[in-house]
Amino acid sequence: MRYIKSYEQLNESTSSDTLKSLLDKFSNKIDSKKLAEVIIPNKDILIPYYKKYVKDGVVNADMIYSDFSKFNFKANEGYWNDDDYADDENNHPVLRFLYKLFVRWPKNFITGVWSIFKDTVIDSWRDNKFISIMMSVLWIIASILIYLLGYLTYSLIEHEVSGLDSGIVKAEDFKPAHYESHIHTVSNGNSTMTYTTSDWVPDAWFVEVEGESGRVETWQTYNREVGSSVNTGDKVINDDNWTWCGTDEE
Repeated sequence: MRYIKSYEQLNESTSSDTLKSLLDKFSNKIDSKKLAEVIIPNKDILIPYYKKYVKDGVVNADMIYSDFSKFNFKANEGYWNDDDYADDENNHPVLRFLYKLFVRWPKNFITGVWSIFKDTVIDSWRDNKFISIMMSVLWIIASILIYLLGYLTYSLIEHEVSGLDSGIVKAEDFKPAHYESHIHTVSNGNSTMTYTTSDWVPDAWFVEVEGESGRVETWQTYNREVGSSVNTGDKVINDDNWTWCGTDEE
């Protein structure tokens, strides 16, 4: 028990440099193309956490730490009835912990994220920068969530869907898959830090939509079937396939 520390003690013994070190390491080693393939089909899982932990594009690290340390994280509410593999000793201890903590999330999403971050997490332990098991798990899990929310902020929902429920397509455009560099900002107490990622953005289809009121918005979709089937003059509905990108005319 001498290794178990309170949340306050963890904060006192760990500077924001540790968090930045983890985020920088993720930025340099994570395959963003594989991450996009995991996140995009499951983006709705992360949107509630985006709304809670992100304000004006800044991820609130302190709030995430606090929720984790006090077991106030929303995903930690009850268990599925089927096997969650948490007791499979062949799995890495952190993965077993993730299955329990994020028990309401699809297992394939948890496993996919873990497989992408696994080697970097193990490298972090080898660096001997953590002074307790509890501390390392707290920082690593929080850092992974911060990284996912940062990716979501810039690659999927820079702004929440708003405005038109439907409209007529006035123009259309296609942007092929590519990498984009993004600067992410994280708030940790009274200090802020930034890290840069080169994020994979898959093929995207854009439409300029005009509503009955004359309001014009730009929407985008990563769904090939939906995007390639839309033509100028078509009526489109603002459903889960489309994400609001901006308002061109009020």
